[in-house]
Amino acid sequence: MEEMRTSDRHVFQLAEKVENLTLYSDYETDQQLARVEKIVGDIGKEQSKFRQGFEYFVGVMIVVTILIGIVLMVK
Repeated sequence: MEEMRTSDRHVFQLAEKVENLTLYSDYETDQQLARVEKIVGDIGKEQSKFRQGFEYFVGVMIVVTILIGIVLMVK
């Protein structure tokens, strides 16, 4: 009888330890996920700035090409 109680206590203690490890692991995972989300957001902002600059460059090149075409047609 006493051995069963001791065994039950031991199982209960092990269950608590497993639960604590699971909670700790979830906390670490949440921190890592937040860090990755922040990095991805920063990269997205950098690419957005680059993309806007590239779009302006392409737009200016199209306008210049059209103006050169108009000048050549007038001559």
